[in-house]
Amino acid sequence: MKLSHEYMLPLARLASALLFVSLAQQVQADEAALDAIHQKIVAKYAKVEHLTSVELTQVLRDPGKAKDYVLFDVREVDEHRVSHLKNATQIKPGIWTSTFMRKHGDRIKGKTVIFYCSVGRRSSYAASYLQDTLKKNGAKQVMNLKGGIFSWHNQKRELTDGAAHTPFVHPYNEYWGRLVERRTLTRFKPEPSPFANPETSSAATPSASTQTSQ
Repeated sequence: MKLSHEYMLPLARLASALLFVSLAQQVQADEAALDAIHQKIVAKYAKVEHLTSVELTQVLRDPGKAKDYVLFDVREVDEHRVSHLKNATQIKPGIWTSTFMRKHGDRIKGKTVIFYCSVGRRSSYAASYLQDTLKKNGAKQVMNLKGGIFSWHNQKRELTDGAAHTPFVHPYNEYWGRLVERRTLTRFKPEPSPFANPETSSAATPSASTQTSQ
């Protein structure tokens, strides 16, 4: 039996509404999961301070304030190359304190140092063992970005691949990538940004991360 147009239109609208509700519920579930992870991080690294994506965005939009902040991406090179926060410097997870100070110690004096990773676990760990040394050497404050780059991406905030704004984010692996709301935008290796000038854009293609724990 064929349905007439007058029946098909309401059904299409109903299907669209149900899809919207489903997507909204998924967004709420992902954010709830990130919040639950953050609460565990807070309990484990009690001395680490945190700021939200909203708070960091407000700072970075103000040139007068942004110059007093230094961002470090505590993810692997493969992850950083897919996308990262603008002006963030990649450091290896678990970097030795002496190595960090040798490479970056001259940049932290009088600054607020922000660490981030995928969800906040690696970056909170880094903040926990680096903060005393950083503060002794002039850092004003040491903080972790709540929810990491996943929360930042979920809130549709700007990311860069180093050449142009990009909508993509590295999912770390399939398990943790479930916390990324727009999963069609996850990539394991750099991909030319749809916003880039094809004549000036270049994309490296490192191998995908094989780690299994975040």
